[in-house]
Amino acid sequence: MPKIQVHSSRIQYTDSYIEAVYGYQNTEVRIHGDIFHVHPRTTKFTFRTNLQVPKVGIMLVGWGTETGTTVTATVLANKLGLINKDQGSQREHVNYVGSITQSTTVMLGLTNDGNEVNVPLKDLLPMVNPNDIIIDGWDLCSLNLSESLERVETINNDLKHQLHHEMKQMKPRKSILNRDFLPSKENIIVDNIIPGTREEQMAQIRKDINDFKTQKLLDKIIVVWIANEEKNNDVIDGVNDTADNLLKSIEKNTCAIAPSTLFAVASILEGCSFINGTSQNTFVPGCIELAERHKVFIVGDRIQSLQTLTESSMLDFLTSAGIRVNSVVQQNKVEKSTIFSTTNVQCGANDHYKGNLEMNTTMGSGTGPEECSCSDGNVQIPEVFSRAEYHLELGIEGLNTIVVYNTCKDFLLASPILLDLIILTELCQRIIFRVGDSLKFQSFNSVLSVLGYLCKVPLMTRKAPVINTLYRQRKCIENILRACLGLAPENNMSLESKLSDSTDWNESQDIMRSRAQSKIVTMDDIRAVVGSVHNLPSGEVLAGSLH
Repeated sequence: MPKIQVHSSRIQYTDSYIEAVYGYQNTEVRIHGDIFHVHPRTTKFTFRTNLQVPKVGIMLVGWGTETGTTVTATVLANKLGLINKDQGSQREHVNYVGSITQSTTVMLGLTNDGNEVNVPLKDLLPMVNPNDIIIDGWDLCSLNLSESLERVETINNDLKHQLHHEMKQMKPRKSILNRDFLPSKENIIVDNIIPGTREEQMAQIRKDINDFKTQKLLDKIIVVWIANEEKNNDVIDGVNDTADNLLKSIEKNTCAIAPSTLFAVASILEGCSFINGTSQNTFVPGCIELAERHKVFIVGDRIQSLQTLTESSMLDFLTSAGIRVNSVVQQNKVEKSTIFSTTNVQCGANDHYKGNLEMNTTMGSGTGPEECSCSDGNVQIPEVFSRAEYHLELGIEGLNTIVVYNTCKDFLLASPILLDLIILTELCQRIIFRVGDSLKFQSFNSVLSVLGYLCKVPLMTRKAPVINTLYRQRKCIENILRACLGLAPENNMSLESKLSDSTDWNESQDIMRSRAQSKIVTMDDIRAVVGSVHNLPSGEVLAGSLH
């Protein structure tokens, strides 16, 4: 049984799932001239969450990269309960700091005394324990994971030594190479290639997925691309613009199909969710259509980084405070090279994420641009030193400059964020819902934009608004989990503590407590009352009839 028990006539618990009736409130605005006509709406949703946590495996494309070796080492070290002896006198056990599912809390509610009750986010609904995740993958380099870990130098020597035996036994499967999509500046070892045509290569990938699932007795597999960033894949009519054209192009061995897209198509055909952890446009229109056809989740693009989180939260804070950001000057140092970039008047400098964020936070005040043209040339790097100057404008032409320094190894934070993507993607696979009084359940859209907080360039559905402010992205995840328990979003109003006379409030709360049932309403209880009326089959209930 879940750790959190909600007592309400709107939620029912069974041995296999939780079903909650939720009132989704939104606001429709119609603009006529200078008048805004506002129409509040409330729509009933019925969420059903499967409580059975499956045995999950992940397959990493680019297993021997910085991110691949680090996330493998992170999971193994936590599973084995290793102590990081290089931390000096602290000698701490390794952990999942940096993961929102494992290391953050959410406010559940208030006690009778008005004290906040905060619980780990992972306790809201049953989730996969990252220690239980089984890892496999592909790589163009045949080095075992221990050798790759030595080569990329991401963790300290003591942990490397403790993990050597386990990681030495892990060897990546052969991967797909298409030199047309390798950036010229990439220097990688290539000695582990799947031969054959693109159709034969995709067939081998599908065989690898099935072999891994069978050998490890897995219930689900999630495939993640964390290999080197490819050159962008042009969208070509008749080649990759539709699902059918994409499949035909693979069959014809068309050279314009990127390896990441081949992996995505193979995963979709095997019913496995696919996460794009880098910035290339893996999800061409034909790939998205194929995912929608097979009702498989795809998530992207590019795993979030601490540097971008810092910059985005700074912009979010400044614009929310009503401060105008005139420009952002960035200096990034990678080894011996220095990269300067300047962002003028709300336009993102280095990637679409920043541009969308600034547009998202400033359009409300009418100061944002009508369009933003940005480019993304970032690659995975061992360490980045960045210096960002925020040139601000205050009232009466006041000027101010904030300077932020950031030294980081992005792949260290990428590991817990990648685990969050996997854990929450799997959870979303167990959530279905129906709208209004419909009897038909559906899942989230195949483009899983719910997880935008964890991606630098969130992939969105065709009609969805782009929301890139960190606070709203994080609240989206939290509020959907609350909705699955029939709980309203946390509004932060705390009206009960702001009353001049709390007598009426206390009386109203006492009345509600006296009316509340002391036990949780089960499906059998509801079926006994309304089952014969609606002629419901065994194990089913018409949640739309509950008010």
